[in-house]
Amino acid sequence: MGHPLFQGRVDVNIQTRIVKMCGTPSNEELLRLRIPGGLEAGRPGVLADEVRQKHPSVQFGRLVESLVRWIPSQRLSATEAARHPFFTEEAPLPQRLR
Repeated sequence: MGHPLFQGRVDVNIQTRIVKMCGTPSNEELLRLRIPGGLEAGRPGVLADEVRQKHPSVQFGRLVESLVRWIPSQRLSATEAARHPFFTEEAPLPQRLR
């Protein structure tokens, strides 16, 4: 808690960590992100496996994947995340947080 999910001193270090966890962007994402060459599009990462080991919920995995998308505009906002089925169906929020 209180630390960036992907820590690194320079962008290349951070990008390497993101690729290891999330896989590489699709061809469409690569074009939109304008990432310099060298990435193979669509290579899977280990995020799904890591998430499943820590929390077996399918909805939790979907929530995490929707928070770490390559294209920032496609990530869930905090409000959208709080309304995700993981919180509303599997682990309902306390009444005071709804």
